[in-house]
Formats: sequence, structure tokens, C-alpha cells
Amino acid sequence: MRIVCIALCFFFILVTVEFANGQTLLQDLPNIYDPSVSLLQSTYDRTGLNDDHITPQFHNYYDVIPQGKVNNPGGTSTNKKEYVICNITGPAIVERFWMITFPLNFDARFRFYFDGEISPKINKSFNEFFIAQTIPFVKPLVQNIFESSGGFWSYIKIPVAKSLIVTIDTAAVFCQFGVRQLQRDTVIESWQLAQDNSYLTNEFNKSGTYPKNNLNQTSKDSAILNLLPGQITSVFSKTGNYLIDAIKMSLPLDYTYSTFVKDKGNFHKGTSKFTLNINGNADTVLLIKRSNKFYQLAFDFNSLSENAIIKVDNQLAGSWQNAGYRTYRPWENDTFRIPKNLYQGKSSITVEAQYLSGEPWNEYYYWISCDHMITDSLDVATTASETAHNYSVSNVQTNLYKEINNRYDAPTAVKQKNKQILDSLYVKIFFDDEAQPSVNAPAGLFFATGVNDATYMKSIPCGNVNGEFYNYFSMPFWKNVRIELENRSHQTIINAEINIFSSVNSYEKKETGYLKTYFNKGTKGFSDRTDYLVADITGKGRYVGTVIEADQNSDTSFCWLEGDERIYVDEARTPVFYGTGTEDYFNSTFYFYLDEYSLQQSGMTNSDLYYHKSMYRFHLTDPINFQKNIRFQIEHGDYNNKLGNYQSLAFAYVQPSNYLLTDSIDVGNTISEQQHQYITPNGKIYIDKISAFEGEKYTELLRQDGYSISDSTQFRVNISSQNKGVRLLKTFDYSIKNQAANVFVDDSLVGQWLNAGFNTTSMFREEYFVIPEKYTANKSTLQIKMVNVNVSSRWTELYYKVYSVVDSFVISTGKNSVTALSYKIFPTITKNKVTIQTNDERVTSYVITNSFGDLITNINVDPKSFTTTIDLSHSP
Repeated sequence: MRIVCIALCFFFILVTVEFANGQTLLQDLPNIYDPSVSLLQSTYDRTGLNDDHITPQFHNYYDVIPQGKVNNPGGTSTNKKEYVICNITGPAIVERFWMITFPLNFDARFRFYFDGEISPKINKSFNEFFIAQTIPFVKPLVQNIFESSGGFWSYIKIPVAKSLIVTIDTAAVFCQFGVRQLQRDTVIESWQLAQDNSYLTNEFNKSGTYPKNNLNQTSKDSAILNLLPGQITSVFSKTGNYLIDAIKMSLPLDYTYSTFVKDKGNFHKGTSKFTLNINGNADTVLLIKRSNKFYQLAFDFNSLSENAIIKVDNQLAGSWQNAGYRTYRPWENDTFRIPKNLYQGKSSITVEAQYLSGEPWNEYYYWISCDHMITDSLDVATTASETAHNYSVSNVQTNLYKEINNRYDAPTAVKQKNKQILDSLYVKIFFDDEAQPSVNAPAGLFFATGVNDATYMKSIPCGNVNGEFYNYFSMPFWKNVRIELENRSHQTIINAEINIFSSVNSYEKKETGYLKTYFNKGTKGFSDRTDYLVADITGKGRYVGTVIEADQNSDTSFCWLEGDERIYVDEARTPVFYGTGTEDYFNSTFYFYLDEYSLQQSGMTNSDLYYHKSMYRFHLTDPINFQKNIRFQIEHGDYNNKLGNYQSLAFAYVQPSNYLLTDSIDVGNTISEQQHQYITPNGKIYIDKISAFEGEKYTELLRQDGYSISDSTQFRVNISSQNKGVRLLKTFDYSIKNQAANVFVDDSLVGQWLNAGFNTTSMFREEYFVIPEKYTANKSTLQIKMVNVNVSSRWTELYYKVYSVVDSFVISTGKNSVTALSYKIFPTITKNKVTIQTNDERVTSYVITNSFGDLITNINVDPKSFTTTIDLSHSP
């Protein structure tokens, strides 16, 4: 799989899709010089509520096409439909896709149509793609419901040269497609069956080990320390041009309940029968059963029980009722006392468990305890053990929980002891003379295990293997670094060991971000209609990871986990990521269907009472790029209507922004149109609507006007002559489906701009189009032309913002300080005309914006004339 970059002299340069420098995933992340745009297409509910899966009644898909007519309008169709779940133009890469049908349907079929093809290149059912996993769709890059606690997902990179339409043949699916829109002058070959996925496979297989290629070049520093309550201790410092490659810690935690137990068993509504060896002279004989207490999404699981009649050697021993069902940590040992008269003097007994009522009788493992000594055991669903114990069973029930890999629940006292450390020991890292630390986080979140209890987990960048926590994110610095530990608890932390790996920094500072963490904590109530804020980051960089821990105050089903993530990037008012549920973002589904799990980039590591969940997801193969800011929010419940107690940590590589708003056009405003030489030859229809943007503010109505256009539109915009590329942010009417236009810059075709899908509820939307530097270099203005290419639709535009990407020195040298109290504005800004007086002779122009910060006009003034009158009568 290769990308070809075309230079102005038409010299072709070949680079691999993954990386140009041959580094590992984690070593590449700090390099934030990446002009591509990250976006998510998903089946989120366009009404702003919670019906976020495709149904025939709702428009959660991007289109519906009769089968046989995809890319072939004149073809012969069947009576079936294909629901479009992804629709993009190239050059692009699908970096991740996740999906689940509801109800589960392993025969549901999805199809990938590349570059206008009529026959799909990928045509697979869920069973064929995710369960059977034939080459190249194999682990660890492809996982299914059993490994990911409910989700079906793929991290295989799927390049797209010209276009991609993905469809599914069922109208009941949740799905997400993470896409990277590449520079429009990139030449790339679309996905092929023979594509080499070995690079990512090797990277994923490093999970839990040191994943970089420089271990022999690192220096190791270590310390063992005791921390008094409230104590802050510096544990490492270094001066010079270096980077932190790894931080490892061992903490005094109780790991008694941290081990996962993987076991198969049976659920039956008949009778199971087996023979066990005993000590017939014992005073007490107990039959112990490993039970699965896990009933996810049951509305009243506290009232559930399984009930059986127990017989010993064909004689009634009594009834055995097991209750205590829950939505977390399934394993529990239930005990039945066998009457003495039924075993006395015997060396073995035959036990029958006959289903009586309630839930199916579940059995995974049996022990027989005679005066506290185990004399025999039966491993159900293991052939050798069943044969040795004459095991038989009737009326077995189909159950997705037949095999479980999870933990026993720890006592409350153990959890509290562990949480005391994980939640109160803070890791703080200061880079290059910082007054405030770039990294400031509780240890449990910094290592991504969660703070509620000790657990073992393995992801690529963070985890805990056999009691050693690790964080392998690369952390470059150029002057100095200082690492501190702070004990915010009320107890002394004894024998905490820390190991720090460092090496020489070879990153170019201009293109590299500092690793920063963003910690937040808070409770969102039932009536609070605002999202929980994970991170609000200003600057340029890459968002690379999320750890969220949350719970509620009861075990009410359909809880805060219903909330969708909404990620806003670079001042756009439309979320560039709009998800379908909290656990979906973490690559699972149905409230983490099989409970705790840990994989290379995602997992749920701690599960407890009141739907307490500790979750992580890292964006190593799909980092979210931002040029000016990123705001990560997530709903608490269906539509911010459930209680949630949250704390979270976000990871990002950040440096100051180099993104300038250099122009804007208010389409439909005569003055703005004249200033930008705006013209539309024919077919222009005026739009004047009151609606809202998708996302958190879907109920806040705004008025917008502009045009829908059947042919073309043209205008001229100002940009920085020192730009490294330009971006257009278009506000448009999203009620018109699948708008598409060819974008020309100074008569050169840059590429096609597709606004896939539609929304007839929240009809306003904003999307970016990136113009590469080859079309903008050394220019101060651009002539933009949009030519509608969808004959069955119209191109709409309400407002444009024009951003220039520049070097940071352009911004710093362009700033002028302004003396306070040097301006008078009168009589009032609500009048048609205002007068501005100033004593600042540096003023050469005034900028007028609306309340959203959108540029309306620039007014040049004579710097020697300290009084200016401005006519606002034509401004909104």
C-alpha cells in the first residue's frame, strides 16, 4: 500500500501509508506536522436523541439504494435495499470501522464499493469477516464480540483513491467509520486483497512489552521511596535535548483479585449428573460451584435467581438457590451443604442438579470440600474432566456467556485500599521551564488501568503487567524535564518504585508537540443538558488517547453509557466525531457485553456496582489532528438526561497554533458578496432558515441565509502570503442530501468536496475542505470556484471562513500590543453609524465580526486620522 505525492515539477515520491520514517507507532506520534483531516461517519441519531441505529423510519444512514444500483443508476435492481453507512471521496484512508447489528445477525452482509465500481471489492457477512477471520482480515487487527466485549471492529488501513461507498443489507445496525482525508494532491492506490498489513500487525503484537526500537539506546534511572500524606517529591530531572521513553512504577497494591479466570461451562434447563470422590468420614462436605452472576442489560437483575433440586445417589439432598446477579465481575463460588447421612462412609458420590425454576442453571466448575480439604473437582466443558467424572447434561440452553474470561469480585475493603493509591498518587511532569506541569494525573488514569481497583491490563502505550505499571508515550523536551510524585491521600505510601527510561531527542521542534494530559472530574445531573467535558485543548496537535471512569448512584439500566461522544475541531460548530454510545467509542457494545477486557488500543479494565466502568481508548493508528483547538465532549445518558459521576484523562501532543482566520464570506449579504466578487451564473435559489447545528446545542435555533445552487459559484478570498496551505470552513444547509462539488483554485481542479448524508432536523452544518500548499504558495488571494457535480442534488452555502496555515513566527511577529482605554466608541453600537476615536497611531484597520466571531468586513483607515465613522446599516 503506497502513497504517491506529486510535486510541482511532477516528480513522484513514494512513501508508505503508515510512516515515512520507519519508526514505531509510539515514536511517530509526537510528529504533529500532518495536514490530513480526521472525521467520523456513523449512524448517530440526526434528531439529537438516542435512536442511533439504522431503522427504516429514521435517516441515520447516508443514503438508501436499491440493491444492484450502487454506482449503477441504470442497472437492474432487486427488491432488497442497501443502506449506505459510509460515503467518502478520496484520497483518504479508513483507519477504523466498528459495527454491531441489533438484534445480533451474523449473516448481515456489508459491501465496500471502491472508485465507482459496480461489484464490491469487499463483500462479507459478519460471520465471514469477524468470526471466521480469513486472511487478510485476521487478529489482532480484526476482533469480534467475544474479544472486545461486544463489538466487531477492524483497524486494517483501507486506502481510497477516488471514492468509497459502504453498504449493509440490514436496517438495524450501529456503526462507525473513522476516516483520514488526505491532502487532495496525494495519489494513492485503493485497497487490494494482497495489501501488506504486517507493519500494524507487528506493532499490535508488541502490546505489553517495550514497543520501540531504541531500548539499547535508553538510560535507566530508578528510585524507591515512601511518600507521606501531602508530600511532593522530585524523582527525576534532566537538562538538555532528550525525551522520556518510558515511565514504570510498582505500587503497594493488593492483587489478590486481579487475576482473570477463563472458563467454559453449560447453561441448562434439564439435569446434569456427575461423580465426585469424597472423604466419607468428614464432618462437613460442601459442594462448591463456580457460578456466572453476569446478566448484562437485565432490567431487574437483582431479582434473578437460579434454582435446582440436588440429589445425591438418587436421594433428595435439598434445593439449591443461587442469587446475587449483577452487571460486573461474573465469577462467584456458590456453596451447597450435603447432608451427612447421604455421604457417610462413602468414597464417592453421584450428584444430580435438576433445574427447577428461574434462570438456566449455570455450571462451569465444581469442587467437593471435605472438612475444608478439596478431594475432587470437575471442570465442565472440558472433555477429559467430564469423562473422568461421568458427566452428562440434558436440555442445554444456547448462551453467549458459555465462555467467560473475567475476575472474581474483590471485597470492598480491598478496593478501597487500592483506590487510595491509584486515585491519590499524582504523576506530574514539567517540560522546558514550565510553571505548570504538562502532565498532572492520578496514577490509575496515567497508566490507563482506572483508579477503582488493582487490575492487570495490556495496551500498547499503557498498562500493568504482573504488578508493573507502564506508560510508553514518547515525551520529547529541548531544555529540561522534572518529574514529581505527589501523595494527595491521608496515608503514607510505602515502597513505591519508579523507573524512568530516557534517550537523546532527535525530533525537530518545529514539527513536534509536547505530550500533555487533561484531567477533569465532575458530576452531571439528570436535568443538566450539557455534555461532560473530557478536554478543551487550544493549540495545534494530535489527540491520542482517552481514559474515562464513571458510575451512577443506582443500578438503573440504560444509564450514562447511552451517551455519544461529540468532538469539535478547529472552531467548527458541527462535531467532526459524533458517536453512537459511550461503550461504542471504546470498541465494545451493549454496556460491555462480556464485561472487562483489554486489547491493544481499547478496553474496559474495572467494572463494579452502579455501572462503574473504567475505560480506555488510544488513537495510535487513528490520531485526531487539530490546527487550532479540539473539544472532546460526551453525553451523560440518552440526551444528557442521566446522572453520571465522571473523571477522565485525555492525552494529546500539542504546540501553539499556526492557524489564522484571514477572510470570511457572508453568503446572502450583498456587501460581503461584492467585496469577494461572489457570482453564481444560473440556478441560484435563496435560502432563509431557522434551525440548529447538530451536537450539544441541537435545540438552540439560529437564523441563516444563503443559496442553493444547481450549477456553480465563484468568489475571491484573502489568504496569508506566507501560508503553508489553506482551509475552507463552509456553513451549509444539510437538509439537502449528498451535496458534492468540484473545487477549483485559480482554475486548477483541487478535488471533489462531498457533504455526505443529510439532516432534516438540525439542518445547519459546517465542514472543512483543505487546499494544499501547491495551490496557495506565495499567494495573497485565491479565486475559488465550486461546480455542482450531483445532478440529483444542489450545492448549498451560507457562510465561508478562510483559514491560512502559517509558520508560528508569522503569528508572533504579526501581533501588536494595544494600550488599554485608548478607544472611545459612540453614540452606541446599536445605531446604524458609530464613531471610533483613538490615540493609537498604529491602527490601520478595523475588523467587524458577528457574535460567533465570523468576519463580516475589514475597514481600512488613515492611521493619522484618529477619528473614524463606520456605517453598520448593512451588517447583521
